[in-house]
Amino acid sequence: MFVKMLTAMAGDSFSYDHGAVVEVEAKTGKAWLKAGIAEAAPDSEALKTQLATASDTATQATARIAELEAEVERLTAELEALKAPPADETPPAEGGE
Repeated sequence: MFVKMLTAMAGDSFSYDHGAVVEVEAKTGKAWLKAGIAEAAPDSEALKTQLATASDTATQATARIAELEAEVERLTAELEALKAPPADETPPAEGGE
């Protein structure tokens, strides 16, 4: 059963923040609903859809980040090339002659 926490709670092997949607055994979930520390969460299919959407968004963002990192590398190399003197030009000699 999925419940949405109305309060933060922690135990030996878990920690839930206020607003977290968590899966618990039905007996536990019903007790928490009755005690007012949790409310019924959207059904699991809705949660699976939300998770899939979030996963797709993360995948797209990761791909975009890789594209932008490659663009930064390309632009950095281009900037360094613009800063360097041309290969056929010798720097002026010291002393002005």
